[in-house]
Amino acid sequence: MITNVSEAGVSASRINLTYNPGVVNVLAVKNSSFELSTSNINNTVGFTKVIGFQMAAAGLVGDVKVADIEFQAVGEQGEVSPLNLEVIELNNDLGVSIQHEVKNGTFRIIDENNAPLLENGTVEPGAGYFDTSFTYKVSYKDLDNDPPSFIHLIIDNSSLFEMSVVEGEEESERNYTKGVRYEHELTGSELGVGRHTYKFEASDGRLNATLEGLYSNEVLASFDTGTPENPYPSIAGTHNGTISPNKTIKVRRLYTFPCPGTGGHSEYVRIWNSTGWNVSARWAGYCARAQGEKGKERGRAGEGDWRNIYFEENFTLHAGEEYNYSILTGSYPKIWHTGRLEVANGAITCEQFVDKNGKVYKDRLPTIILGV
Repeated sequence: MITNVSEAGVSASRINLTYNPGVVNVLAVKNSSFELSTSNINNTVGFTKVIGFQMAAAGLVGDVKVADIEFQAVGEQGEVSPLNLEVIELNNDLGVSIQHEVKNGTFRIIDENNAPLLENGTVEPGAGYFDTSFTYKVSYKDLDNDPPSFIHLIIDNSSLFEMSVVEGEEESERNYTKGVRYEHELTGSELGVGRHTYKFEASDGRLNATLEGLYSNEVLASFDTGTPENPYPSIAGTHNGTISPNKTIKVRRLYTFPCPGTGGHSEYVRIWNSTGWNVSARWAGYCARAQGEKGKERGRAGEGDWRNIYFEENFTLHAGEEYNYSILTGSYPKIWHTGRLEVANGAITCEQFVDKNGKVYKDRLPTIILGV
């Protein structure tokens, strides 16, 4: 292509093209803008001459096509040949040579490559707390058996994490044509409270693939007092005080931390506020059968479930509001020996703890989790 030819026009053109005939051959020269055109192709030495000229018509102006040249790759994938142009003649209607600048090119034989595919993207579990481990998995497949140059997990379209091959997938045994599983694990504290979208991105080094997660996963806020290094002395009794969450907490159960080797638990809980709203629940006992149909419906009946008390209906503790609580404990639950405790999602205070012997304290707090 000759571009931006002035009003004087171009009437004659003779251009030589040289190339490596072991990499590329010329098959045809056609579709010239000139009134008459001819060519001489010599693929033995890698040389093609292209001639074009106007007979009676005026010289061509603007963008003038010398010819379309059809090439055929004859070398190996990845081989490269220069395409060098030599202008022998480029004249206007008066036979005057036109000043010009030559731009050479390159012919490269590229690999045939299929784009990779990402399948079966999952996250387990779908919901949890700050200390929950969420495992994201995806299958990388490549019909060319190309390994990935990267596989990324992207959370909320902003945070990017490198994924690793699932344990047990030996490198020598990986068959990318059938698919290889990759995973990455994040805790709820790394994700933060709320719902989180996720997607996967991968590349085989040339082409990319993306897979959106089917659904979002959720990190739920819980009111978790944790436990002290030394929970002793421990004794059953009734705790009264206030809870002030700094995040909105969805609740359906109260969990009580027992001292090691004991059956420490809560037997009764009541929570209320100044508006008159209140909820309460009672313990179902140590025996799994004692959970009854309610426990089975909620999927919580079973060995060890005696640490939980379930409310009849789910409810919400709202951030920034103060709630009163009364918790009756049994056996030997862990106890904080302080009158106030700041935790990740709020604060809890002791107004009064009366142990089972009738002794009164102002610095005893229950060790509990309120959540779903």
